[in-house]
Amino acid sequence: MINIAVAAILSIALGITIVLTTFTMFYCQSAKKVHFILLSVPVFLFVLGYLLEVTATSDNGGFTATKVMYLGSAFISPVFLLFASDYCEVRLAKPVILVPLFLIPFLVVVLVWTTDYHSLIYTSYTFEMDAPIRHLNVETGKLYYVNHAYALLCMCFAGGIIFHRLLKWDKRYRFQLLLLLLGVITPVLANVLFVLKWNVYGINYTPVSLVVFNVLFYVNIMRYDLFDILPKATAMALNSIKEAFMLIDADMRFLSANPATYIVMPGLSKLRKGSDITGLDEWPPELSKLMDNRHEEIKFSIRTESERFYSASISAVFTRKKAVAGWIILIQDVTSPTLLLRKLEEAATKDGLTDVYNRRHFTELAQIELAKAHESAKSCYVIMFDIDHFKKINDTYGHPAGDAVLKTVAARVKSCVRPHDILGRYGGEEFIVILSDANEHTALALSESIRSNIEDQPVAYDNLSISVTASFGVAASYRETLEMIQKHADQALYHAKQGGRNRVVFYQQAVGS
Repeated sequence: MINIAVAAILSIALGITIVLTTFTMFYCQSAKKVHFILLSVPVFLFVLGYLLEVTATSDNGGFTATKVMYLGSAFISPVFLLFASDYCEVRLAKPVILVPLFLIPFLVVVLVWTTDYHSLIYTSYTFEMDAPIRHLNVETGKLYYVNHAYALLCMCFAGGIIFHRLLKWDKRYRFQLLLLLLGVITPVLANVLFVLKWNVYGINYTPVSLVVFNVLFYVNIMRYDLFDILPKATAMALNSIKEAFMLIDADMRFLSANPATYIVMPGLSKLRKGSDITGLDEWPPELSKLMDNRHEEIKFSIRTESERFYSASISAVFTRKKAVAGWIILIQDVTSPTLLLRKLEEAATKDGLTDVYNRRHFTELAQIELAKAHESAKSCYVIMFDIDHFKKINDTYGHPAGDAVLKTVAARVKSCVRPHDILGRYGGEEFIVILSDANEHTALALSESIRSNIEDQPVAYDNLSISVTASFGVAASYRETLEMIQKHADQALYHAKQGGRNRVVFYQQAVGS
């Protein structure tokens, strides 16, 4: 009866192993199931071998069953170590580790199957038919304990990995890990009892303990989502990163996104899975261009209450047949570095006080405008002006007042010039403007408008009202260089000062007079 009961228990264990393996293979999506399925194979062989042993009817039949058991028992511990490491996200699946990890089990199996030619594992064996539990009596050889010691080492290492994760991972995974840890302890304890021969009726508790082992895995898979740790960990990681992560399919339909994406595009949170992503009002057209060039990065901006700048990159997700199945889009907020870069660019091109172009950058832009004018056979005009008696303003009211005058004058000039005119601070209190697409009348009228705008409104500073005027020199360029036209405008400015200041003088008229 006891023998029949053990056989029944082993048959149940085999059934549970088959059910779990089948369920995992067809219904679990996680890549972690691979090592579990591999683990199920040696477990099945181990239990099957012991079932064959308790139902054997001869010495040869009993030892053949032992050979089958070793096909499983030798590999259970190293495969479980791989499973535990994979589940706990400790990378051991490397050739430099795998080869020695499976070398000892392989050699043990070879030695057991060639026992007739040596006595390294077993020196002799007899089969007990009349015992309450049919079993093989063996005399052990010199290497018998190698397999048991190696199995214990692998299981202890696996248990250590699980225990470490038990201490480090979130408490939501604690019960799964405790069940796994119990799954390690149960067969280890059973094997120790078998090796020490503390077993009733000669029962090998190890394969029987695998019933508990399989039940624990069944509970983990069916109740506690054993193989959901990777998706959960991935989701937690995506939820915690600052970059926006978006997944869309090959037909530009929305699949998923992390919370950071909804900050970039709030309307996305209302979009249903499978909706056309390009129909989203906030969808930047620049992102669609990325589909044509998968290795390109693109920058775009979104205007809400304040303008934000983003950098996006894209990666294609391929099917096994190398067809595009979808796209992964990563979006990074680059507002801070973009604004910093703008400030640096402005610092390199703008005058810090008046916020107009500095002399170096004005010269670069003016050279370009002048070249365009010469190419199209059109004339350019340069206006140079400076603030009258500026030194007296500084001496009378102080340099802060002088700075206020410079800023006010620059602002008034910017309000007068056309959008495509180029205004720069030439130095000190002197400014310069280059006009393209203009004639003599336009240049003189604009100069007069600036002059009167400066004169008509005193500059207010610290309860003071400071009267300000400016003198202007205007010169036309037909084929001259920028240096020459600036020289002519400067000469015209000199004539304006000599003529009483607060006036506009045209170089060609001054020379003609």
